[in-house]
Amino acid sequence: MLKKHAIVSTIIFLELIFIKYAFPQLVQIPTYLSPVAEYAELLAVFFVDGILIAVVFTSIIITILYYPFILFSYSLVIGQSFSFSYSLDTFSLSSTYFVSAFFVSFIGWFIRRNISDSWIEQLSLFGYRIKPKVVIIGLVTTVFLYLLFFYGNFFFLIGCIVDVIGFSLFGDYYDLPLLALSWLSVPYSLTPKGRLNNQGICIGKIRGILSKGSFIDSSVIKVSGSKRYKWQAVDFNYCIDFSSTKNYNVVVVGTSGSGKSSFAKLMVSKMASNFLIFDLHGEYYLQGVKRIDVSRVSVNPLSLFNKSPKERALEITYMLKSLFNLGNIQVIELTNIIIESYAEKGIDPDDPTTWSQPPPTFRDVLLLLERRKKNALSSQEINKYQSLEPYIQYLSSTIFLSNSLDFNILFSSPAILDFSNVPTNEIKYIIMETILKSIQSLMYTSKSSKLERMIIIDEAPFLLSKDSGKQLIERLLAEGRKFGLGFLLISQSIDYLKDIIPNAGLFFAFNVVEPGEIDYVSKFFGGADLEMYYTLYETFPKLPRGMSVTRDLLGRFVYLVQLYEGDVHV
Repeated sequence: MLKKHAIVSTIIFLELIFIKYAFPQLVQIPTYLSPVAEYAELLAVFFVDGILIAVVFTSIIITILYYPFILFSYSLVIGQSFSFSYSLDTFSLSSTYFVSAFFVSFIGWFIRRNISDSWIEQLSLFGYRIKPKVVIIGLVTTVFLYLLFFYGNFFFLIGCIVDVIGFSLFGDYYDLPLLALSWLSVPYSLTPKGRLNNQGICIGKIRGILSKGSFIDSSVIKVSGSKRYKWQAVDFNYCIDFSSTKNYNVVVVGTSGSGKSSFAKLMVSKMASNFLIFDLHGEYYLQGVKRIDVSRVSVNPLSLFNKSPKERALEITYMLKSLFNLGNIQVIELTNIIIESYAEKGIDPDDPTTWSQPPPTFRDVLLLLERRKKNALSSQEINKYQSLEPYIQYLSSTIFLSNSLDFNILFSSPAILDFSNVPTNEIKYIIMETILKSIQSLMYTSKSSKLERMIIIDEAPFLLSKDSGKQLIERLLAEGRKFGLGFLLISQSIDYLKDIIPNAGLFFAFNVVEPGEIDYVSKFFGGADLEMYYTLYETFPKLPRGMSVTRDLLGRFVYLVQLYEGDVHV
């Protein structure tokens, strides 16, 4: 915005100087026509300036603010005091200025099909805050300038006071030297500007804001799909303040190598709370953070996690149904066998005092299944048990024999769970869901008003592609905030995240190239605005590594965020 003001101010000054001093030398005008010619020249200048300012700033408010600027500039050029009588004498010139400005603005509103003003948009982005220190210093400086240099010039004093008001709302004390310019700095002083909220976890820089631009604006990401929207360059810290988000859930999507993992590493390295990373491919190494090779530990999926045997048996069979595509008869029979396995370990569904007993394992379930098959009285029963036997045998491996992971200790400090050496996807999935069930169980033990723990799941579709995993993740995301639990879901694909993204506290889209996915993220950020959609659609395939698109917390503006580089100790 400062660049625009500097360019426009320079153009106005140069044209006024040209009209006053250069034009009479270039064109010989009879003396008796000089007053008329000068008046016509000024009418033309005001007409052109009205168009120029309306086009450059796309704001009626800023156009109005420039009117006293032009009058004051002209008074300086002709060497006349800027006074009330001077303002009245030149008032007739204002007609062409405002007619041209409103005409251009009306055309812009008609083309865009909405009435908008960039000044109001800037105000909603940056807001305003009265700074008492700026008011005091500004008024003292104004009095000093008035008494020392411009005593008796009442209009100069008014201009300085307007500047003080502007800088106290939208500027800072370092802007106060501009008070010496009086009305010349009014358009800049009353333009909303400032810094965004720096509270929370700062992970990068806002390099662009998607907004309506003029011909003078360049775009951070070069796009041709829309003349209306551009990525207007800014330079603000981007910080995540989880105390202001609707929940603690974050979704990150993008192609391989676009910066998703760097985002996760950067965020957790700056967090004060604990975190647990589900690392499917062995990509995460953070200095001082313990790594656990999941292939070398064991978990027991039949652990109750403070639930009744019946409820837990249903959850386990639902998981296995999602994983192995079991039929309804298989599900019913497996549920009964698991409940009976609990009973054989002394765990009574109707007696909660027995639920703390050591649970059975899949090895116990297999032994019970084999006994049932041996005692079966019909070939139909034998076939029923035989249809389950391969799955239970597969799950009766050493990794599911006991719980060597102490979940309370695991969640007490930052940790990375490395799944890259787990032999099969089925075992990997069961371990992940079992750990998430333990997280759910521990989550219910205490509430919290702040973020206590962040769970990072890389390649989230690995879980979300299964019905049981999707149901579990959606419930954890819905209930996590009141228990101080947040989730960061990372994915190369959007397919399994479409029900989750609209309800996430934050959504970051890095480089996306698949047309259907570009269409989805462009509609998500652009809404019903077709021109914004086209700009976004052209942007996503062009995003360099480490740069993403996201919205501000209130959903008003679309940001282009560049991650910090070199801040993560790996």
